Amino acid sequence: MSKVTVGGQAIIEGVMMRAGKSMAMAVRRPDGKIVVEKQTVHAWSERFPPLKWPWLRGTLVLFESMILGLKALEWSGQQALAEEPKAGAEDKKPVASKGDRLALAITLIIGMGLGVLLFVVVPYYGAQLTAKYFPAGESRWTFNALNGFYKVTIFLLYLWMMSWIPDLRRVFMYHGAEHKSIFAWEAGQGLDVASAQDKSRFHPRCSTAFLLMVMVVSIITFAILLPRQLKLWARLGGELMLILPIAGVTYELQRFSARYQKWTWVRWLFKPGLALQGMTTREPDAQQLEVALTALKEVLSMEEQRLGAVEPEAAPCGTN
Repeated sequence: MSKVTVGGQAIIEGVMMRAGKSMAMAVRRPDGKIVVEKQTVHAWSERFPPLKWPWLRGTLVLFESMILGLKALEWSGQQALAEEPKAGAEDKKPVASKGDRLALAITLIIGMGLGVLLFVVVPYYGAQLTAKYFPAGESRWTFNALNGFYKVTIFLLYLWMMSWIPDLRRVFMYHGAEHKSIFAWEAGQGLDVASAQDKSRFHPRCSTAFLLMVMVVSIITFAILLPRQLKLWARLGGELMLILPIAGVTYELQRFSARYQKWTWVRWLFKPGLALQGMTTREPDAQQLEVALTALKEVLSMEEQRLGAVEPEAAPCGTN
């Protein structure tokens, strides 16, 4: 029996699930129908085996997850934005207009620019202005500690503000449905709403926890490697160059935490990441769990066809 790890992502009115070389997306359209999209994932590591090595594979996973996540969001957006099919043409897939695609592209560009502003420019100048009020203000450690403090604070405020937007709260509910569904499978229980409802919505492999861990590792790394006197453009370049190896290290730490949750000190070490999911997940309703379970069943079915019988690689740890 082959062991597989399932991961996922909340999308617009649905969930994307990925396991091995398979990906499945399920979305509930406005008419109440659940639609599914499946595809085989060809990982870059298949063509370049060294990318499977520890400390390198985290960078690869980061890039692949971003690309697949954007594709999943685009597809789910098409289901929400496209016109309903006319009578007699129910079997046709909805297609988003060029205007919808352009709006998505503009949104992504604005989002990237906003990310640089909030998580590079503002922390840099904030640290520059406030470092002088500390006894060791010229120290790279003081500057990078302040820089990291501003990044984490902005990140938490950003998540808190998003949690109050009604449409995003629904995405967070699907995020919770994703975690509960995966936990039900990892616990060896049935893939039905009743089995998933009593599971935790907090999962140690969540990307939210990953982002917080990246910030902590980056604060330490930047303090060691980036000089205090760097100009903004040089600082931006240095952080961009280092973010890939940082992602690799953080990925290994997250795998370690998920595998050894039975150790008390490991659970305490990663509690902040789990606590953060209190903002990025919400308790889902039965219909949302149904969508998440649909995506999970489809991706597992694809892997079973490819590998035969499958079982979860991660140990069950999600029962409330």
